[in-house]
Amino acid sequence: MAVVWVDPTTNEAGGVVFLSPSELNQASRVGCLENHLKSKLPLPFRSKSSLKMHGQELKCQDISAYLPLLRTDIPRFVLSTRTLPLLISPPSGQTVTVWVNPARTVEHMKREISAALGIPPPDQRLLCNGRELRGHRLIESAGLKSYSTVQLAMRLSGGGGGMTKLLRAYKFANLTQDDLLVQVPLTTDGPDWLTVECGLSIESDCTNADCVAFNNEVISPQHFDAFNLTAHKVVCPMCSCQCIPRTCGFYECKWRFEGVLHGSGMHISSEWTDASNDMYHVFDCSEATMVKWLTLVVSVRPVDVEECPVCFEPLCEDIQRLAPLPCKHPVHRSCMDEWDVICKMQNQNPTTCPTCRAPVSS
Repeated sequence: MAVVWVDPTTNEAGGVVFLSPSELNQASRVGCLENHLKSKLPLPFRSKSSLKMHGQELKCQDISAYLPLLRTDIPRFVLSTRTLPLLISPPSGQTVTVWVNPARTVEHMKREISAALGIPPPDQRLLCNGRELRGHRLIESAGLKSYSTVQLAMRLSGGGGGMTKLLRAYKFANLTQDDLLVQVPLTTDGPDWLTVECGLSIESDCTNADCVAFNNEVISPQHFDAFNLTAHKVVCPMCSCQCIPRTCGFYECKWRFEGVLHGSGMHISSEWTDASNDMYHVFDCSEATMVKWLTLVVSVRPVDVEECPVCFEPLCEDIQRLAPLPCKHPVHRSCMDEWDVICKMQNQNPTTCPTCRAPVSS
């Protein structure tokens, strides 16, 4: 079995690890297989890795459930590694450990913090030893060591330096309950204030007595922008007056949420969910089903996000780092080199495109 290793310094393929059937039989769980793969790679002893299938992280389960796929001749597994653990100290709550790649920027660190705490990157202000860590700066240049403490402050709207804002609860739909998500067919004869567009939509009620949509439910398209319930404003699409958000809907996109429910203090997040069946997916927001959130971030992305078919990481914008295949399918140049090794190891000649299997060399 071939497993592509993603180099944490480039976020592209750094090599391929080949495992024998006996090695697979010895690794009974996903975590055991991850550790075995790490032992074959030039990684620091203290590093955090995740085994992914089709770009999605595998949980700590019995590996035998995946073995039929593991034994196919098409690599679908990637080992992604983060090597620097940092202690993130938020304004309130317990300190959490976040693993990052030192060769990436502080902006990348903010995204990891967002995944752990549900606080979007624009709302974060990171401080270490009294100095602010800027988003464009490389993490390794900031002098951070393993388990360095980074202070997290939340920015106030309109600026606010190092000040933090008190957390209050916001009533909104319960995104944790799948049975509250309904699918609604679209029509062409609805009012303008109920127009749905691709991506995320926030629903609310217009309270402007001078608006044509007064006392009606309105839909505010957010397209593919992330929505922060505690920081972002929602306006009526007809009069542009601010409204109080109640629920969210999705159309022709993939979505996920991260947040903290009032009273629990626990971070909750979802997997990416597909809403691409030409139906409007929306959470029920009747009074009995709504809950209170201390923080909630809803993220969306296009259904067809371009990812490298070998490492399943986002494709880089630098065309020089992409391999020029005859079929025009994009793939990282370094990943294509590793794919070529895999094809040769499997006596596959000529090498084929990892997406369409068209020959790319003689």
